Amino acid sequence: MNISKNSASSQPSPQQATQQQVEQVIASALPLTGMLPVVEAPTSPDAQGSQQPRESGFTEAVRIAGVIMLGLFFVGIGLGMLVHSYHLPFWVAPLLPTVVFAGSVEFVLIDMVSNHASLFSIAVMTLLINSRHLMYGLSYPIERVRGGLAKFYTVYTLIDEAYALNTGPDRHKLRGSRILWIHAGLHLSVLASATLGYMLGASFLSELKGVDFVMTALFAVLAIDAYQASKDHLIGVMAAASAAVGLLVAPQSMLLISMVVYILLLVSRFVVAKRRSTLPEHMLVADEEPAEAGVPGHPGAPTH
Repeated sequence: MNISKNSASSQPSPQQATQQQVEQVIASALPLTGMLPVVEAPTSPDAQGSQQPRESGFTEAVRIAGVIMLGLFFVGIGLGMLVHSYHLPFWVAPLLPTVVFAGSVEFVLIDMVSNHASLFSIAVMTLLINSRHLMYGLSYPIERVRGGLAKFYTVYTLIDEAYALNTGPDRHKLRGSRILWIHAGLHLSVLASATLGYMLGASFLSELKGVDFVMTALFAVLAIDAYQASKDHLIGVMAAASAAVGLLVAPQSMLLISMVVYILLLVSRFVVAKRRSTLPEHMLVADEEPAEAGVPGHPGAPTH
């Protein structure tokens, strides 16, 4: 037993490497690491930092705008049923959203065409209702869409829903195929459902009453929501006065005259309130602040 212990103790014990020796080994191995192949994981951002998802533009459009397309599908059904309720030909249902794809204008045109309105009245009414589209081009990423025909179709089918889906902080990084498929999906949704709505109206829904009031109800709800959001009593008075003027001047062109009078009243109010520094908070520009009386530097502050 003593001999075995002496022999075991005579074997050299392993030495612990010092920190300095470890650093020297690592430093000597560094030049060799450049010879090893390095496999990088694929990254989705490109050189400009824009995201390039693996899914196709069609798949992305359906994922992003599928719910909106479904909502417009039911709106198109109402449009087709409204066309039938006015006893217009069948071809009007698919032709109207094909030629005039501008949101609520299609509903207004049905009533104006049925009442044999003049082309001038129709043109002015369309301009007044969709004048907001003139501002959309300032921030819409149309440069992402390639091809003259594709750009034309994108501009032609630009509606509020498409603008909301394709604008934002990353709008200049969106793929053109996504933008184009969203436009096509929204357009085809209304086109197909309007045709279906006409057939439904011509079959078992032909006796349905009140379809011609759908658009009036829609605008009434929108007006109530807008009033509750701003709580501007003067706006309500101006709208009622404009409607009264339209009814008194020309009942057959009441909507056109009322909208012209309403716009003139809004512009006049804005100019007067701007000069007096009494603009309501919801009418202020983004870089403006409400006037605070008594605070130096504000328009409402008293001058000495």
